[in-house]
Amino acid sequence: MKTALALHERLSATPSPPNSKFAALAKALIRRFPVEVGGAEDSAEDPCGEPGAWVESRPDGSTDTAVYSMAVYEDGVEVLLPLLIDTATALGLTVYDDQAGQVFLPDGGVLDSEGRIERRVVAPKAVAYEPLSPTIAKAALKTIVAVQLKPFAFRYKVEHGGVSFRRKTPAGEQILYIILRQTSGIHLSLGAELELDLPAELAQIVAPQTSVQLLLGSCKALQQFAIPVPGNDPWPTSELYNMKDLQQWCQLYVDMLLEEVLPLLDVCRVASGLLDCDDHIDRYQVRLWPSLATLALAKFVGAPDWIGRVQRYRVRLAQFMRHPTPWSEPKIAALAALPDVT
Repeated sequence: MKTALALHERLSATPSPPNSKFAALAKALIRRFPVEVGGAEDSAEDPCGEPGAWVESRPDGSTDTAVYSMAVYEDGVEVLLPLLIDTATALGLTVYDDQAGQVFLPDGGVLDSEGRIERRVVAPKAVAYEPLSPTIAKAALKTIVAVQLKPFAFRYKVEHGGVSFRRKTPAGEQILYIILRQTSGIHLSLGAELELDLPAELAQIVAPQTSVQLLLGSCKALQQFAIPVPGNDPWPTSELYNMKDLQQWCQLYVDMLLEEVLPLLDVCRVASGLLDCDDHIDRYQVRLWPSLATLALAKFVGAPDWIGRVQRYRVRLAQFMRHPTPWSEPKIAALAALPDVT
Protein backbone atom coordinates (compact mmCIF):
# COMPACT_ATOMS: atom_id res chain seq x y z
CA MET A 1 0.00 0.00 0.00
CA LYS A 2 2.83 2.43 0.84
CA THR A 3 4.41 1.68 -2.51
CA ALA A 4 1.10 2.38 -4.26
CA LEU A 5 0.67 5.72 -2.48
CA ALA A 6 4.20 6.75 -3.34
CA LEU A 7 3.54 5.89 -6.99
CA HIS A 8 0.30 7.92 -6.90
CA GLU A 9 2.11 10.98 -5.57
CA ARG A 10 4.84 10.68 -8.18
CA LEU A 11 2.38 10.25 -11.09
CA SER A 12 0.27 13.18 -9.85
CA ALA A 13 3.29 15.41 -10.41
CA THR A 14 4.30 13.85 -13.73
CA PRO A 15 3.24 15.72 -16.90
CA SER A 16 1.45 13.41 -19.34
CA PRO A 17 -0.26 13.64 -22.74
CA PRO A 18 -4.07 13.15 -22.87
CA ASN A 19 -5.17 9.65 -21.92
CA SER A 20 -8.10 8.34 -23.99
CA LYS A 21 -9.03 5.97 -21.16
CA PHE A 22 -9.79 8.92 -18.87
CA ALA A 23 -12.10 10.40 -21.52
CA ALA A 24 -13.80 7.02 -22.03
CA LEU A 25 -14.39 6.73 -18.30
CA ALA A 26 -15.94 10.20 -18.12
CA LYS A 27 -18.27 9.49 -21.05
CA ALA A 28 -19.37 6.17 -19.54
CA LEU A 29 -20.27 7.77 -16.21
CA ILE A 30 -22.22 10.60 -17.86
CA ARG A 31 -24.04 8.14 -20.11
CA ARG A 32 -25.12 6.09 -17.10
CA PHE A 33 -26.00 9.08 -14.89
CA PRO A 34 -26.74 12.04 -17.21
CA VAL A 35 -28.25 14.17 -14.44
CA GLU A 36 -26.28 13.30 -11.33
CA VAL A 37 -22.90 13.30 -13.12
CA GLY A 38 -23.48 15.01 -16.47
CA GLY A 39 -25.57 17.90 -15.18
CA ALA A 40 -28.52 17.39 -17.57
CA GLU A 41 -31.69 19.23 -16.56
CA ASP A 42 -34.17 17.23 -14.51
CA SER A 43 -37.39 17.65 -12.58
CA ALA A 44 -37.26 19.93 -9.56
CA GLU A 45 -38.93 17.16 -7.52
CA ASP A 46 -36.06 14.76 -8.17
CA PRO A 47 -33.79 14.62 -5.09
CA CYS A 48 -30.91 13.78 -7.42
CA GLY A 49 -31.89 16.45 -9.90
CA GLU A 50 -29.36 19.12 -8.99
CA PRO A 51 -26.97 19.31 -11.97
CA GLY A 52 -23.84 17.30 -11.20
CA ALA A 53 -24.92 16.74 -7.60
CA TRP A 54 -22.69 13.70 -7.20
CA VAL A 55 -19.48 15.24 -8.55
CA GLU A 56 -17.57 18.45 -8.09
CA SER A 57 -17.66 19.24 -11.82
CA ARG A 58 -18.74 17.55 -15.03
CA PRO A 59 -16.03 14.97 -15.83
CA ASP A 60 -14.28 15.16 -19.20
CA GLY A 61 -11.13 13.12 -18.64
CA SER A 62 -8.84 16.11 -19.19
CA THR A 63 -5.69 16.32 -17.08
CA ASP A 64 -2.09 17.53 -17.46
CA THR A 65 -0.64 14.65 -15.44
CA ALA A 66 -0.79 10.86 -15.40
CA VAL A 67 -3.52 10.99 -12.73
CA TYR A 68 -7.16 12.01 -13.25
CA SER A 69 -9.00 13.03 -10.07
CA MET A 70 -12.73 13.14 -9.30
CA ALA A 71 -14.52 14.22 -6.14
CA VAL A 72 -17.66 12.15 -5.43
CA TYR A 73 -20.39 13.40 -3.09
CA GLU A 74 -23.67 12.39 -1.44
CA ASP A 75 -25.36 9.28 -2.88
CA GLY A 76 -22.60 9.10 -5.45
CA VAL A 77 -20.35 7.51 -2.84
CA GLU A 78 -22.69 4.52 -2.61
CA VAL A 79 -24.09 4.41 -6.16
CA LEU A 80 -21.59 6.07 -8.50
CA LEU A 81 -18.30 5.01 -6.94
CA PRO A 82 -18.76 1.24 -7.48
CA LEU A 83 -19.59 1.88 -11.15
CA LEU A 84 -16.59 4.19 -11.47
CA ILE A 85 -14.33 1.47 -10.06
CA ASP A 86 -15.80 -1.26 -12.30
CA THR A 87 -15.55 0.90 -15.42
CA ALA A 88 -12.08 2.28 -14.73
CA THR A 89 -10.52 -1.08 -13.89
CA ALA A 90 -12.14 -2.64 -16.96
CA LEU A 91 -10.34 0.05 -18.99
CA GLY A 92 -7.07 -0.97 -17.40
CA LEU A 93 -6.90 1.96 -14.98
CA THR A 94 -6.03 1.83 -11.29
CA VAL A 95 -8.38 3.63 -8.85
CA TYR A 96 -7.21 5.14 -5.57
CA ASP A 97 -9.99 5.92 -3.06
CA ASP A 98 -8.23 8.19 -0.60
CA GLN A 99 -11.26 8.33 1.76
CA ALA A 100 -11.44 4.55 2.14
CA GLY A 101 -7.67 4.12 1.91
CA GLN A 102 -8.00 1.51 -0.82
CA VAL A 103 -6.42 0.96 -4.24
CA PHE A 104 -8.43 -0.96 -6.86
CA LEU A 105 -6.34 -2.76 -9.45
CA PRO A 106 -7.26 -3.72 -13.05
CA ASP A 107 -6.94 -7.43 -12.20
CA GLY A 108 -9.74 -7.16 -9.62
CA GLY A 109 -7.55 -6.98 -6.56
CA VAL A 110 -7.74 -4.39 -3.79
CA LEU A 111 -4.88 -2.98 -1.72
CA ASP A 112 -5.41 -1.47 1.71
CA SER A 113 -3.34 -0.94 4.85
CA GLU A 114 -3.67 -4.66 5.66
CA GLY A 115 -2.41 -5.79 2.27
CA ARG A 116 -4.11 -7.36 -0.73
CA ILE A 117 -7.80 -8.27 -0.26
CA GLU A 118 -10.63 -9.51 -2.50
CA ARG A 119 -12.66 -6.65 -3.97
CA ARG A 120 -16.44 -6.18 -3.97
CA VAL A 121 -17.91 -5.90 -7.45
CA VAL A 122 -21.67 -5.35 -7.05
CA ALA A 123 -22.95 -2.03 -5.77
CA PRO A 124 -25.83 -2.29 -3.26
CA LYS A 125 -28.01 0.15 -5.22
CA ALA A 126 -26.95 -0.81 -8.74
CA VAL A 127 -30.31 -2.42 -9.53
CA ALA A 128 -32.14 0.85 -8.89
CA TYR A 129 -30.19 2.43 -11.74
CA GLU A 130 -30.61 -0.34 -14.31
CA PRO A 131 -30.16 1.19 -17.79
CA LEU A 132 -33.38 1.56 -19.76
CA SER A 133 -34.11 -0.80 -22.61
CA PRO A 134 -37.06 -1.35 -24.97
CA THR A 135 -38.12 -4.30 -22.81
CA ILE A 136 -38.23 -2.16 -19.66
CA ALA A 137 -40.04 0.62 -21.53
CA LYS A 138 -42.68 -1.80 -22.85
CA ALA A 139 -43.32 -3.08 -19.34
CA ALA A 140 -43.81 0.46 -18.01
CA LEU A 141 -46.08 1.40 -20.92
CA LYS A 142 -48.20 -1.67 -20.24
CA THR A 143 -48.52 -1.16 -16.49
CA ILE A 144 -48.95 2.63 -16.51
CA VAL A 145 -50.41 3.66 -19.87
CA ALA A 146 -52.39 0.60 -20.99
CA VAL A 147 -54.17 0.29 -17.64
CA GLN A 148 -55.41 3.88 -17.80
CA LEU A 149 -56.48 3.65 -21.46
CA LYS A 150 -58.38 0.37 -21.03
CA PRO A 151 -61.60 2.07 -19.78
CA PHE A 152 -61.64 3.96 -23.10
CA ALA A 153 -61.60 0.65 -25.02
CA PHE A 154 -57.96 0.88 -26.11
CA ARG A 155 -56.09 -2.43 -26.17
CA TYR A 156 -52.34 -2.73 -25.74
CA LYS A 157 -50.36 -4.45 -28.50
CA VAL A 158 -46.64 -5.14 -28.86
CA GLU A 159 -45.49 -4.10 -32.32
CA HIS A 160 -42.24 -4.58 -34.23
CA GLY A 161 -40.03 -1.83 -32.81
CA GLY A 162 -42.53 -0.54 -30.27
CA VAL A 163 -46.07 -0.71 -28.91
CA SER A 164 -49.51 0.56 -29.85
CA PHE A 165 -52.84 1.27 -28.19
CA ARG A 166 -55.78 0.50 -30.49
CA ARG A 167 -59.55 0.74 -30.44
CA LYS A 168 -62.22 -0.10 -33.01
CA THR A 169 -64.80 2.53 -33.94
CA PRO A 170 -67.55 2.72 -36.58
CA ALA A 171 -65.28 4.95 -38.73
CA GLY A 172 -62.27 2.62 -38.41
CA GLU A 173 -59.43 1.77 -36.03
CA GLN A 174 -57.80 4.48 -33.92
CA ILE A 175 -54.13 3.81 -33.24
CA LEU A 176 -51.72 5.46 -30.82
CA TYR A 177 -48.22 4.15 -31.35
CA ILE A 178 -44.82 4.55 -29.73
CA ILE A 179 -41.63 3.54 -31.53
CA LEU A 180 -38.82 2.54 -29.17
CA ARG A 181 -35.13 2.77 -30.01
CA GLN A 182 -32.14 1.98 -27.82
CA THR A 183 -29.59 4.80 -27.43
CA SER A 184 -27.51 5.72 -24.41
CA GLY A 185 -30.97 5.76 -22.86
CA ILE A 186 -34.18 5.10 -24.77
CA HIS A 187 -35.89 7.06 -27.57
CA LEU A 188 -39.70 7.15 -27.70
CA SER A 189 -41.13 8.48 -30.98
CA LEU A 190 -44.85 9.15 -30.91
CA GLY A 191 -47.52 8.85 -33.55
CA ALA A 192 -51.27 8.49 -33.98
CA GLU A 193 -53.52 7.68 -36.89
CA LEU A 194 -57.05 6.80 -37.87
CA GLU A 195 -57.16 3.75 -40.14
CA LEU A 196 -60.44 4.35 -41.95
CA ASP A 197 -62.87 1.58 -42.79
CA LEU A 198 -63.32 2.39 -46.49
CA PRO A 199 -65.02 0.30 -49.18
CA ALA A 200 -62.50 -1.76 -51.16
CA GLU A 201 -62.90 0.34 -54.32
CA LEU A 202 -62.14 3.59 -52.51
CA ALA A 203 -59.30 2.08 -50.47
CA GLN A 204 -57.69 0.83 -53.67
CA ILE A 205 -57.83 4.30 -55.23
CA VAL A 206 -56.18 6.16 -52.34
CA ALA A 207 -53.78 3.39 -51.29
CA PRO A 208 -51.38 3.48 -49.55
CA GLN A 209 -52.91 6.53 -47.85
CA THR A 210 -55.88 4.81 -46.24
CA SER A 211 -55.32 6.44 -42.85
CA VAL A 212 -55.37 9.94 -41.38
CA GLN A 213 -52.40 11.06 -39.30
CA LEU A 214 -52.79 13.29 -36.25
CA LEU A 215 -50.67 16.36 -35.49
CA LEU A 216 -50.14 17.48 -31.93
CA GLY A 217 -48.30 20.77 -32.28
CA SER A 218 -45.68 21.53 -29.63
CA CYS A 219 -46.74 18.75 -27.24
CA LYS A 220 -45.80 20.89 -24.23
CA ALA A 221 -46.62 18.18 -21.69
CA LEU A 222 -43.57 16.17 -22.79
CA GLN A 223 -41.33 19.10 -23.69
CA GLN A 224 -38.90 18.51 -20.82
CA PHE A 225 -37.94 15.18 -22.40
CA ALA A 226 -38.06 16.26 -26.05
CA ILE A 227 -35.07 16.11 -28.38
CA PRO A 228 -34.75 17.83 -31.79
CA VAL A 229 -35.88 15.72 -34.73
CA PRO A 230 -35.21 16.43 -38.42
CA GLY A 231 -37.99 17.33 -40.80
CA ASN A 232 -41.58 18.34 -40.15
CA ASP A 233 -42.40 15.70 -37.54
CA PRO A 234 -45.93 16.24 -36.21
CA TRP A 235 -45.22 14.31 -33.02
CA PRO A 236 -42.15 14.68 -30.80
CA THR A 237 -39.42 12.26 -29.84
CA SER A 238 -38.40 11.93 -26.19
CA GLU A 239 -35.15 10.60 -24.74
CA LEU A 240 -35.12 9.04 -21.27
CA TYR A 241 -32.25 7.73 -19.16
CA ASN A 242 -33.65 6.27 -15.96
CA MET A 243 -36.70 4.51 -14.56
CA LYS A 244 -37.97 7.52 -12.65
CA ASP A 245 -38.05 9.60 -15.83
CA LEU A 246 -39.76 6.76 -17.69
CA GLN A 247 -42.50 6.50 -15.10
CA GLN A 248 -43.00 10.27 -15.09
CA TRP A 249 -43.07 10.34 -18.89
CA CYS A 250 -45.71 7.59 -19.03
CA GLN A 251 -48.05 9.50 -16.73
CA LEU A 252 -47.53 12.78 -18.58
CA TYR A 253 -48.28 10.95 -21.83
CA VAL A 254 -51.54 9.60 -20.39
CA ASP A 255 -52.53 13.04 -19.07
CA MET A 256 -51.84 14.55 -22.49
CA LEU A 257 -53.93 11.90 -24.24
CA LEU A 258 -56.89 12.38 -21.91
CA GLU A 259 -56.79 16.16 -22.07
CA GLU A 260 -55.82 16.86 -25.67
CA VAL A 261 -56.09 13.77 -27.88
CA LEU A 262 -59.10 11.76 -26.74
CA PRO A 263 -61.58 14.64 -27.12
CA LEU A 264 -60.84 14.67 -30.85
CA LEU A 265 -60.69 10.88 -31.13
CA ASP A 266 -64.08 10.54 -29.45
CA VAL A 267 -65.65 12.84 -32.02
CA CYS A 268 -63.85 10.97 -34.84
CA ARG A 269 -65.43 7.66 -33.87
CA VAL A 270 -68.02 8.22 -36.60
CA ALA A 271 -67.54 9.50 -40.16
CA SER A 272 -69.60 12.65 -39.67
CA GLY A 273 -67.54 13.65 -36.62
CA LEU A 274 -64.26 13.04 -38.41
CA LEU A 275 -65.32 15.16 -41.38
CA ASP A 276 -66.48 17.91 -39.02
CA CYS A 277 -63.07 17.90 -37.30
CA ASP A 278 -61.44 18.11 -40.72
CA ASP A 279 -63.62 21.13 -41.53
CA HIS A 280 -62.81 22.89 -38.23
CA ILE A 281 -59.13 22.19 -37.67
CA ASP A 282 -58.73 24.90 -35.01
CA ARG A 283 -61.41 23.49 -32.73
CA TYR A 284 -59.07 21.03 -30.98
CA GLN A 285 -55.45 21.12 -29.89
CA VAL A 286 -54.92 18.05 -32.06
CA ARG A 287 -55.34 18.41 -35.81
CA LEU A 288 -55.87 15.99 -38.66
CA TRP A 289 -53.21 15.77 -41.34
CA PRO A 290 -54.67 16.45 -44.83
CA SER A 291 -55.29 13.00 -46.27
CA LEU A 292 -56.68 11.38 -49.38
CA ALA A 293 -58.43 8.96 -47.05
CA THR A 294 -60.54 11.84 -45.71
CA LEU A 295 -61.52 12.81 -49.28
CA ALA A 296 -62.46 9.19 -49.97
CA LEU A 297 -64.56 9.05 -46.80
CA ALA A 298 -66.35 12.26 -47.74
CA LYS A 299 -67.09 10.82 -51.19
CA PHE A 300 -68.37 7.58 -49.65
CA VAL A 301 -70.84 9.23 -47.24
CA GLY A 302 -71.94 11.90 -49.73
CA ALA A 303 -70.65 14.87 -47.72
CA PRO A 304 -71.66 18.22 -49.28
CA ASP A 305 -69.25 20.46 -51.22
CA TRP A 306 -66.77 17.71 -52.07
CA ILE A 307 -64.98 19.98 -54.58
CA GLY A 308 -64.53 22.63 -51.89
CA ARG A 309 -63.08 20.00 -49.58
CA VAL A 310 -60.56 19.05 -52.27
CA GLN A 311 -59.47 22.68 -52.58
CA ARG A 312 -59.01 22.97 -48.82
CA TYR A 313 -57.02 19.73 -48.88
CA ARG A 314 -54.61 21.18 -51.45
CA VAL A 315 -54.16 24.40 -49.50
CA ARG A 316 -53.50 22.60 -46.21
CA LEU A 317 -51.15 20.11 -47.84
CA ALA A 318 -49.10 22.98 -49.26
CA GLN A 319 -48.76 24.42 -45.75
CA PHE A 320 -47.20 21.21 -44.44
CA MET A 321 -45.15 20.17 -47.47
CA ARG A 322 -42.88 22.42 -49.50
CA HIS A 323 -43.30 20.18 -52.51
CA PRO A 324 -46.69 18.42 -52.42
CA THR A 325 -46.55 15.05 -54.12
CA PRO A 326 -48.02 15.13 -57.64
CA TRP A 327 -49.19 11.52 -57.40
CA SER A 328 -52.21 12.66 -55.35
CA GLU A 329 -53.86 14.46 -58.29
CA PRO A 330 -54.61 11.30 -60.36
CA LYS A 331 -56.13 9.76 -57.22
CA ILE A 332 -58.29 12.83 -56.66
CA ALA A 333 -59.42 12.63 -60.28
CA ALA A 334 -60.33 8.95 -59.82
CA LEU A 335 -62.38 9.82 -56.74
CA ALA A 336 -64.13 12.64 -58.57
CA ALA A 337 -65.09 10.27 -61.38
CA LEU A 338 -67.07 8.08 -58.98
CA PRO A 339 -70.82 8.70 -58.90
CA ASP A 340 -72.09 10.89 -56.10
CA VAL A 341 -73.97 9.27 -53.22
CA THR A 342 -77.61 10.31 -53.18
